[in-house]
Amino acid sequence: MASSPSPILRLELMATGENPNTWGVITNTNLGTLLEQAIAGAVTIALPDSNYTLTNINYTSDQARNMILLLTGTLTQARTITAPAVSKFYVIKNSTTGGNIVTIQTASAGLSVNIPNGKTSLVYSDGTNFYNALTSIQDAQITGGTIGALSAPLAVLDGGTGATTAASARANLQAAQSGINSDINALTGLTTPLAITSGGTGATNAGAARNNLLPTQTGNNGKFLTTDGSNVAWDAVDISTADVTGVLPVVNGGTGASIAATALSNLGGAPTASPTFTGTITTNGVVRGNVTAVSVLNIDCSQGNYFTKTITTGTNTFTFGSVPSQAFSFV
Repeated sequence: MASSPSPILRLELMATGENPNTWGVITNTNLGTLLEQAIAGAVTIALPDSNYTLTNINYTSDQARNMILLLTGTLTQARTITAPAVSKFYVIKNSTTGGNIVTIQTASAGLSVNIPNGKTSLVYSDGTNFYNALTSIQDAQITGGTIGALSAPLAVLDGGTGATTAASARANLQAAQSGINSDINALTGLTTPLAITSGGTGATNAGAARNNLLPTQTGNNGKFLTTDGSNVAWDAVDISTADVTGVLPVVNGGTGASIAATALSNLGGAPTASPTFTGTITTNGVVRGNVTAVSVLNIDCSQGNYFTKTITTGTNTFTFGSVPSQAFSFV
């Protein structure tokens, strides 16, 4: 019966009684060469700028049997290497130039693993699929350096952020961006009011907040708030300054005018010196016929003295003086 290869490492399995004079050489090759390569062997493979299949030869040294694959060569794009469809553990270092990844898969074309450029990966195959050998590290301590080429973000429960961007990391960690930002839209759970110096009001209700934010109110009773365009301050109303503009209407207790004559007219009043009258003159008092009871009323009708009134004791008398010679009448 002839020898046959072992199913995984392809060592030579001799039949009983076979190779009576050379079995020692075959055994030494199996144990001292092939098995040693599978456990600790390293092979350098210069990849062509194309996909590549590992050499796989029974009973002798080959690439696929080695534990460590050191990949070199210049690649213009990502490439794939194919290993035998058997269970196997590999340490693969991608030292190719060109900055491209190298993917390892089995001849069964199952799941594959990417080895980033310049990185070393621990992978294993179950005969169909390749997997990353390290997906969890227990009781590990990282004292320096950089962690890269993770297939997924490190979870918050594992000490990571569970994110691939700073904004998502802050959201997962329930943290806000430092400095001026739009991340904060509410503050809850504060034990004391947020101080004014920290962007708050220092108060727990609207009234107290307004008082805290306004200028000092002590000694400013009855004043109003004014601004110079940059700052606010308390000020008293001064009717002699620009604090008051316009006129106060009659209906609001004013005169509706800014000059005396207009004010007098608006109020329906009579002037006190050298006035000119038109219409009917009515004086309040005891009416006696059509004449109001007064002591003496002298009216000078000459030009320039349109209405002169003097009151003296005596009988009720109206006196008109200097009546013009032209037609003139009283009604």
